[in-house]
Amino acid sequence: MKSILHLIGSIALISVLIISCEKSDDTGINLQFKGETSSLKAKTTGGTYDFTEALMGLSEIEIEMEMEDDDNGTETEIEYDYEGNYTVDLLAGTSDPKIGFSEFEPGTYNEVEAEIEPILDGGTKSIIIKGTLTDAEEVVTEFEFSTSEEIEIEIESEIGFYLDEGTIIDMVVTFDLDMLFDGVDMTNAERNESDVVIINDTTNSDLAAIIKSNIESCADLEEDDDDDDDDDD
Repeated sequence: MKSILHLIGSIALISVLIISCEKSDDTGINLQFKGETSSLKAKTTGGTYDFTEALMGLSEIEIEMEMEDDDNGTETEIEYDYEGNYTVDLLAGTSDPKIGFSEFEPGTYNEVEAEIEPILDGGTKSIIIKGTLTDAEEVVTEFEFSTSEEIEIEIESEIGFYLDEGTIIDMVVTFDLDMLFDGVDMTNAERNESDVVIINDTTNSDLAAIIKSNIESCADLEEDDDDDDDDDD
């Protein structure tokens, strides 16, 4: 089964897809965060990106079920709150430790929240992205972006996704790394002694602000109208 829930951010930065489910003795969710590059280059001002590292630190994940009593209109919430330091490798689509939860109540879940916090690099950075940018003249610029910003990602759906008893589902949250750099122009950016463009909260901070704005503009997602509800066994 796939495409039970499909959410897309306003600039296609973040998307969410439940790709499969399998029978199990437990009831739960395997949650994966991964980065991808798109062919949507029109919005980027830099050219073609090649990413060599993309890390994200997560400190808390919440998964919530909201149920409404039709008889009296009251709502009941069941929330699972997981705390811990998760180092997510967006290029590999992996995390340390693995993000997987069991012992859930069966039912329809409507919301997933994730806290991005500075747990990387000795507790000083929340996101680290490195790579190269090749412009139209084939000039290659090496760059490193990092931030200590705390960012909350909130994914909501009125329809939600149903978690059946004895089922483990695989949910993938995808970040479009190209679109993360939408509007970032490194032409006149400050470079270090190794000719690398460093983008962080103190160096080339104007570019860092654009990247963080791109993240925050899509960090609160609601259900997209164009859901793909086809099932594949």
